Amino acid sequence: MISDPYRSGDIRTLLGLQTWTARVLVAGFFAVICLIAVNTMPGVTSAVATFSALAVVAVGSILVISVDGDPMPRTAATVTALAAPVASAIILASTAWPPTFAWYLWPATAATPAQTFLAARGRTALAWAGWTSTIVVLIAWNTMNGSEPLMNVGVQLAGAGPLLMATFFAFKIRPIARAVFVLRERTVRQAAAESAARAALVERKALAKQLDILTRPLLERIASDRPLDTTELTQCALLEAQLRDSLRAPKLATEPVSTAANAARQRGVEVVLLDDGGLDHVAEEPTARVLAGISAQLDRCFAGTVTARVLPPGRTRLATVLAVHGERSDRLEFGTDGTPVDSENRRE
Repeated sequence: MISDPYRSGDIRTLLGLQTWTARVLVAGFFAVICLIAVNTMPGVTSAVATFSALAVVAVGSILVISVDGDPMPRTAATVTALAAPVASAIILASTAWPPTFAWYLWPATAATPAQTFLAARGRTALAWAGWTSTIVVLIAWNTMNGSEPLMNVGVQLAGAGPLLMATFFAFKIRPIARAVFVLRERTVRQAAAESAARAALVERKALAKQLDILTRPLLERIASDRPLDTTELTQCALLEAQLRDSLRAPKLATEPVSTAANAARQRGVEVVLLDDGGLDHVAEEPTARVLAGISAQLDRCFAGTVTARVLPPGRTRLATVLAVHGERSDRLEFGTDGTPVDSENRRE
């Protein structure tokens, strides 16, 4: 389904056919046609013919403003082109001879705007074929009734003016429109690339600043001649684990999990954080519940190994926490809403 008409190159965007204004104008025009059709009903032998012709004209008008694609898809374009001759044939077949109303050719007039926009949408040949077919229907009706074959054909010839303008648009303006679409898409791609580059640069600067804050004191201490004491070695191990977490589990290397993991490691717990991307497109509230739950589990551990893992996208669980201490293991899972679900033996 096409969501961006500019990217798809849909000429309806430049013509304004996708706007509410266009829909209102079509509805207003069709209302006028309905009044004309109702006024001609006394000269028509069947009211069903009038309503059938109105339905055909309505379908053609709706298709030309609502169907996506440029040029207009051939099937929909063919239906639109046939609206005028088919509706005219329906009315003329039910019109008494001689006709008592001057507007008995209203289907041809009603379908002229649809044919015009059909030509502008790249189906010029079909538009002219529909216009020509309407004349052929009129000539055939005149001949069948023993009248002059070209009687009232001039009424239909008036529709050639809008079609000629639409044909000029199709051959002269449409190439320019395509160039506009291509230029716009190129501009959008360039803007997106520049935006992504700026975001990456900002992220790199932020990470570099954070890394500098975390590692500079210890690096300067390591560069000195004095050997590291036990406390400093522990700090190095904790920093290494923290940096590893930021690479392997970026969603978990944030508060409150990062503080809880650091505290657990200081208590002698081996903490492993893994992130397979299951929280990347999850709402803020479920994500907060998962992080809070993992943090609470870490706070309750004083020995052993704790492995917290964000599962891949599409699973029935968002994350798991497995705590192993000796022969005992406890497993906690988090559902898609972020709430904890106890599961001791469930395998992923």
